[in-house]
Amino acid sequence: MDVIAVNGKMITDRDIDRALIRYIVQLEEDDRPYEPTKENLKFLRVEASNALISRLLLLERAKRQGCMVSDEDVDGEMETIRSSFESIENWENNLILFQLSENEVREEVRGDMLIERLIDMESAKEPITEELVSSFYEMNAQFLRDPTLYTFYEISASTRENLEEIVRYVRTTQDMIDLENYVKGKGETFLHHVDVVEGSIPEEVRAILSDIGVQEIGTMVLPDGGYVVYKLISRREGKQRSLESVREDVKRYLEKERRTKAYERLLDEEMEKADIRYLHVEYFENR
Repeated sequence: MDVIAVNGKMITDRDIDRALIRYIVQLEEDDRPYEPTKENLKFLRVEASNALISRLLLLERAKRQGCMVSDEDVDGEMETIRSSFESIENWENNLILFQLSENEVREEVRGDMLIERLIDMESAKEPITEELVSSFYEMNAQFLRDPTLYTFYEISASTRENLEEIVRYVRTTQDMIDLENYVKGKGETFLHHVDVVEGSIPEEVRAILSDIGVQEIGTMVLPDGGYVVYKLISRREGKQRSLESVREDVKRYLEKERRTKAYERLLDEEMEKADIRYLHVEYFENR
């Protein structure tokens, strides 16, 4: 059944159903919660159809602008895709799962490569110059630093009494082994974290460590009624990274941003003049 007409070209229910399967598989692979309710399926069908519309429009634009992809390039990409599977059987099972023939995959690959060529042409209009890299670095230097590293003790306390006694003991001893033995003697857990990257520390723990000074103590009340004691041993602030050390990273970031903007600009231009007609809107409700 033809569901959507895009400049006279049809998107069918089969096209959308196959794209929908990919969305669901991706959600499962990303461990994102998903329930196949009527509303969720409707939302995913709309998302899948929008992606198919965008793809059709950009393919038309690529062909109008003379973008080309050789059979050899497509062959190479197909071989890369096939080789990513452990066996031919796994590759064939994947085709069955997504309801695709190998020739259909080949045409999808060709289309993807044509769109990439189109984005290459469009993004090349705004080259990444050394001036642009330097300007970006100057504007974002405060974020281009090595990570701050924390070293700290993390000690459990199952009762209020243990919490108070452990805090008193932490204040009176500088001997880590002595402290560890004391904590374990009370049936609690002692952890010594060394040079932990700031971004990997849970937000609620990072908030405590940020608020206390070196050799100071902070505590946390757990939802189950227990407690945690933290003692900050050291905080090593990340050093400012030089432009030379981040130049390639900045270029890659700017290139990604440039391609994203080129894609959005191309799509906006095509959407503005596209003739898009929904022929069977009931498809989104009744499947």
